[in-house]
Amino acid sequence: MQLSWPGKDDALALAHSPARGVLVDEHGNPVPAGEGLAALGLAAAPIPCHVFVEGDNLEALKLLKPALAGRVRMIYIDPPYNTGQGFVFADRQSDAAWLSMMYPRLVLARELLHDEGAIFISIDDHEVHYLRVIMDEIFGRECFRNCIIVGRGTKSVQAQFASVAALASGHEYVLMYARDARARFPNLRVPRETRRPGTWNSHWRGTDRPTMRYPLFGITPERGQWRWSQERSLAAAANYERMLKELGVSAEEVTQEQIDAWYLKERRRGRRVDLLRLSAAGKPEHYVPPSDTRLASTLWTDLKAKGSRELARLLGPGIFDNPKSVALIRRMLEWITRPEAGDIVLDFFAGSCTTAQAVLEQNAADGGNRRCIVVQRAEPTPADSPARRAGYDTIAAIGRARIARVQERLGNREPWRICRVVQAAG
Repeated sequence: MQLSWPGKDDALALAHSPARGVLVDEHGNPVPAGEGLAALGLAAAPIPCHVFVEGDNLEALKLLKPALAGRVRMIYIDPPYNTGQGFVFADRQSDAAWLSMMYPRLVLARELLHDEGAIFISIDDHEVHYLRVIMDEIFGRECFRNCIIVGRGTKSVQAQFASVAALASGHEYVLMYARDARARFPNLRVPRETRRPGTWNSHWRGTDRPTMRYPLFGITPERGQWRWSQERSLAAAANYERMLKELGVSAEEVTQEQIDAWYLKERRRGRRVDLLRLSAAGKPEHYVPPSDTRLASTLWTDLKAKGSRELARLLGPGIFDNPKSVALIRRMLEWITRPEAGDIVLDFFAGSCTTAQAVLEQNAADGGNRRCIVVQRAEPTPADSPARRAGYDTIAAIGRARIARVQERLGNREPWRICRVVQAAG
């Protein structure tokens, strides 16, 4: 299925037309496209370098393509939502104009992604349906991975009215697409609110592997199989007996709390142990350890919508409307990128540079050397806005100030290369 609108052909042609500008460094010198990542300072190194590009993001994507094609591990963007309520963007465009704006940028984004990379796009319910259709067209429907639900702050203005046209929206979406249909990503584990106690699981499973049917506690299954090899199962049963002996209790007396405490003590000593026992019903069962995490689903409402407070602590209140939470992007980074592989992360609707902060903080947390590229226009801030009164004349200036404050707080010395998109001579 494809979506048509007035101007779609022009939008596609725009994606493939040559760049009209050139990329220059902070001294005004052209950045030589033929030198690839080295020209941007992004060649692999123990201390990563990052890039801040000031200028139109469509032109920037075209100019970055020679260096970045097929190299970007993760893209995150928070484009204008076409609601007419944004502080940064005059984003009340017709649906056709919004689609024509997004389409060529997404075509180029796909070309920059690594074969094992992924793109995440924040969006609300005004345009999520249209965005899903054009993403299916550009990336392929088979590359769709998830529509993730994240919480958003809600306003209580409806309380003053006896009737309303609709409920206040308490969530928005993040669409995730892979670059390649064959791409696979690690399991994502997220924190639990409270630790889940250890449990016990049946050691028999229905998968029929005769080589995994052996005597265990005097039981040999006639069909199906035991879950572990004979060597591992016997060692686990011996560990259970050792635990009972060390605790000085019988199998009938031991409590789950005692088992969990013993297991966690072993883990603190650097030992990973399996446990296997007979259940009260006389069937083998293995121990599932206590856990502070759980496998993630598409429901990310555990992440609080606190982007405005995070930015206010760095630059002051009211500087930028509705920035995304750093934790949201850090979860994506932790899932998709590899800490020490020098993975490149791109955000070409950078805004206040939440993505840049997330990369810096995640590198600090896990010792990674991810490299970040952000693109933001030098769009003037409104004359009467808190941003202008604080000395930030452009949105790009807000982003650069945020990066500087984060690096100061972290004691981070990772260099940033500043580039600009300028109109080509002649």
